[in-house]
Amino acid sequence: MNDTDYQLLSQYIDGELSQEQRVSLKHRLLAEPELNRALTKMQAINAAVVDALAIPGAAIVPEHISALVQPSNRALKHRWPLALAASVVAAAVLVLTPNWQNTGDSYTDAVLSAALENTPSSASDWEQLGDGRQLRPVLSFQTDNGTWCREFLHVDQGLASRGVACRETGQWRTMIIASNTLPTEGADQYRPAGANAAASVAEFMDQHGAGVALSASDEAAVIQQGWQ
Repeated sequence: MNDTDYQLLSQYIDGELSQEQRVSLKHRLLAEPELNRALTKMQAINAAVVDALAIPGAAIVPEHISALVQPSNRALKHRWPLALAASVVAAAVLVLTPNWQNTGDSYTDAVLSAALENTPSSASDWEQLGDGRQLRPVLSFQTDNGTWCREFLHVDQGLASRGVACRETGQWRTMIIASNTLPTEGADQYRPAGANAAASVAEFMDQHGAGVALSASDEAAVIQQGWQ
């Protein structure tokens, strides 16, 4: 991610891209998980800021702020929009996501989400994703509130991960993931995540899981029914 990418995502959210630019960006979003995660977070922050400002008097600009854009402040005028925008975004991130530094924050990976929607769990098979990654759903279970979740293994450029994704509004959102490298002697072998990482995934499942995991036949039926 760079400044140009963030500007592009901002223009997309604001509806400022041409049709050709939107199509190009959507292709990138499918192929670049980091870009897709950034868009999801920016959309959430944008929506939260809009909701936070939907109060009486929110549209009134204080006099000391209005003074910044007066002609007499030409030296400052051309710089303040970027500085103000950066301050608003930074403040929004800190207020709305206080643990933003935590790499365990949930996110939606469009390619991974699409694969988790229909790929059955397996003890040995890997699903080849369109962007070169590999996925192996391990099991499916429900949370106390009825949400469907799936534990999975994931390989991306030699890095193996174990995680849990839960289905929200038709998409699979990765709730927790712990990574480790594959051994060098063969790409077919998977080395489980370290003890602490494995414990974090197991703890999430223990805290949120309700009952036992689905059998293969029950899972197949639920997938056929669109996880309803």
